[in-house]
Amino acid sequence: MTVGSVTTRWSFARAPGPGRDGGREVLWLGRDGRAWELCEAVPGLARDSGATRGGQACSPMPGTVIAVLVEAGAAVTAGQSLLVVEAMKMEHPVIAPVAGVVTDVLARQGDLVALDQPLAVVAPRPDPTAVASAA
Repeated sequence: MTVGSVTTRWSFARAPGPGRDGGREVLWLGRDGRAWELCEAVPGLARDSGATRGGQACSPMPGTVIAVLVEAGAAVTAGQSLLVVEAMKMEHPVIAPVAGVVTDVLARQGDLVALDQPLAVVAPRPDPTAVASAA
């Protein structure tokens, strides 16, 4: 891709839909060890965040788990890497959707995983402001 005088190279792969947002075809773009899913958005279908899915950290792509960085009982911060999935010759971190405690690790190093497969569960920390307002 060239914008002005700057050229950037991207890896890509196409997959038949539906994508996570219900689109027809999915295009995966990859660069610098990260990947993005692009697909046609279908109005009315909202993508679940990790927090609304019960704190599940899911695989961003089909691939192989190459590292498990936490174990059950570990305290984590939102956005902390929990596992690493290798796909399309790139490493994709699977991050904690919320701050809390890892209650379950559902994959081991070497496991083959599917798109959106839950790999770990994080129980969110209680919101201290909610406790204070309930009192």
